[in-house]
Amino acid sequence: MQPSFQHIMTFSCQHQYFKDGLFKAIYYSCPESTSKLLKDLGIVIKYFSGGFHLLSSNPELLATEIRSNPLQFYLNCKDPYFINYSDLSKFSPSEDLFYFNNLDSSFNDVGKTFDLQIEDFTEEKDIVKLSHGAFKIPSYAEGKSYKYKDASNEEISENLILSNTDEPDTVLVNNLPQGLIRVFQDDEFVQSIYHFHSSVWNKPLGAVEIFSGALYDHFKKHGKVNYSVNFKNRETIWNYYLIDFPFFNYEDLKIINKNKEVVFKPPEKKVIQGNSKGLLFQSKEKIPLLEYTDDHFQLVENFDEALGYGKVVVKILPRASTDFIYQENIDVNDSSEPETFYSHIYL
Repeated sequence: MQPSFQHIMTFSCQHQYFKDGLFKAIYYSCPESTSKLLKDLGIVIKYFSGGFHLLSSNPELLATEIRSNPLQFYLNCKDPYFINYSDLSKFSPSEDLFYFNNLDSSFNDVGKTFDLQIEDFTEEKDIVKLSHGAFKIPSYAEGKSYKYKDASNEEISENLILSNTDEPDTVLVNNLPQGLIRVFQDDEFVQSIYHFHSSVWNKPLGAVEIFSGALYDHFKKHGKVNYSVNFKNRETIWNYYLIDFPFFNYEDLKIINKNKEVVFKPPEKKVIQGNSKGLLFQSKEKIPLLEYTDDHFQLVENFDEALGYGKVVVKILPRASTDFIYQENIDVNDSSEPETFYSHIYL
């Protein structure tokens, strides 16, 4: 007789950039240890664009699994422009990893989901450094007491975490299973490290750890569990460059939105390339990058703001592309200066 399966959990990645909110460019994989654990727990996994479902033949088995042995899934992204349209200025794709788990997740009554990121959207607090056997402790100080805990707040044995006698600020990891290492200095949290024991690894965008005991508790209370992580879209200053000669024949040009509001500053004359002259219109505020929106901008002549009327020169201006994001006038020596990103659109 074929066993019957019950839908116990769905995990999905959400992103503000996309019209339907689902980040379909994310795909998933899991290590061999998780594949074995899924089999032992009688769980079948079904992937879909942007997430996956877990089906269980016996949900009660979830309660028997030890806390320190989570189901581990890797988040991989097949969209190279993801970093452009996402608000992730503190994230380094080569060195950092997004890390999420379901131990301290908050239940969203409106969406009936458990949000696994720490704040409303993924941000610096969800980013961890990646280690393949050794890591440095920032602001290390001799005489301080250091201890290390895993994601479930259990202290890691001293046999698995070793100090480097040649470099006191460096910690060596010895035969520790892959997962989160939380560093404490005199009981004060310092940083989180995601340890992966092999340096030969196709680094993913992030890692999600589902602790089966917590999943079972959530399932018993809410029925089918919905876990999600939420990414925020980037907002940029938009620069429209009008470089065709006919634009100079118009008077009092403005860019307005569909609500007849002037949302761009007055034009400035600019030298665009070589000796080519053009007009620059810069947005007054940052504008969110979106896959689709019914909002649009128009180029108009002699616009009367009181009447909301002017002669339309360009009915619908092209929107900013995620292919090209620029940073200008950044002082690398001033970390207090917030990063400003620009989108350039040429007509």
